[in-house]
Amino acid sequence: MRMTPAGLPTRRFTVAHESQQPEAGLARRVECRMRVVAMGAAAQAASALKEGDAVVIEGFLAKASYRSEWPVLHAAQLKVI
Repeated sequence: MRMTPAGLPTRRFTVAHESQQPEAGLARRVECRMRVVAMGAAAQAASALKEGDAVVIEGFLAKASYRSEWPVLHAAQLKVI
């Protein structure tokens, strides 16, 4: 875990998502990976994660950087299930 210049804990990691979702009356298999940024308490919770842990993440999507159009999930809350 890293610290911002202001002393706030921060953590970057990637999550994988797999599910089946309905689309046009059929089941569609969905798989994707998403980059995540966690700060504060969410960063501390993320530090305890191990590969393969199932998690629920609540937050918002934003651009990865000023010059990037790719999204990053900013985790406001993170819970291991």
